[in-house]
Amino acid sequence: MHEISLYERILNSNLINFIIMVSILVFICKKVRLGSLIQKLADDVQNNVELSAKHVQEALKEYKDAKRSTKNVGEIKENITKEAKINAQNLKEKIEAQTKFQEEEILLNLEKTKNNHQRKAQEKLTQQMYLACVDMAQKEIESLLDEDMHNHLIENSIAQIDNLGGIKL
Repeated sequence: MHEISLYERILNSNLINFIIMVSILVFICKKVRLGSLIQKLADDVQNNVELSAKHVQEALKEYKDAKRSTKNVGEIKENITKEAKINAQNLKEKIEAQTKFQEEEILLNLEKTKNNHQRKAQEKLTQQMYLACVDMAQKEIESLLDEDMHNHLIENSIAQIDNLGGIKL
């Protein structure tokens, strides 16, 4: 029996300590306004949960949209491939046409350049021929012309000039 009374005393003591501790905690909570702080934390948690639920709904919607769009990927791929082939063919034809046009222009310019070079070469050759002929003629005349012939030609020239103007020296 003595044991029971000891247990009863310990129980009573613990109970009294518990009541005192709860009273002190209530007093501290009222003084510090711990209730409003706890309520604010609870509100923050609730807002975070609601925001997370909203994000989950948006993510599900995006997932469903993405799933729907993947059904048409084959058709879209085919269309893009066809358009790319058509564009490539058109570009090829355009490049070929431009190349053909540029080739014709180059050939035309080459022909003009060739003709210009030929004409210049002919002119230069003709000029060289004239100079050579004049030089040869001068040398031939100088070889044939002696002092008497030279004086005779000068006198004939002066006589002809005099006859033209009617003036005699």
